Amino acid sequence: MQRWFSPALVLYSEDPRRTAAFYKAIGLSFEKGRHGSGPPRFAAELDDFTLEIYPQPKRRRRRGAGSSRLILHVADPERIMAELASLGASAGRHKEGACGLSVLVRDPDGREVLLVRPE
Repeated sequence: MQRWFSPALVLYSEDPRRTAAFYKAIGLSFEKGRHGSGPPRFAAELDDFTLEIYPQPKRRRRRGAGSSRLILHVADPERIMAELASLGASAGRHKEGACGLSVLVRDPDGREVLLVRPE
């Protein structure tokens, strides 16, 4: 069977460049490109998974981002929070638990992003 799509998460954004900068501060590396004649997009390869950021389609508004949460394992949440603050992001809630240190923040489009430093 031919595989047409790789596993991916597509985020639609009002400001894709700003959203890509947010995730870059967390440690993702993006390439700018497009599929054929489609809209420009940012893509970060994570092993066998791709995170893509596309412009929000103007002809059809999608529901808000409040019903999703992206969880990312990171080595240094405090450093990342400082970087995100320099981009205008609000400091998130810090929680130390059995799973390690976690920090909950929101990306520029309002999606929850949980940064976890596993123990």
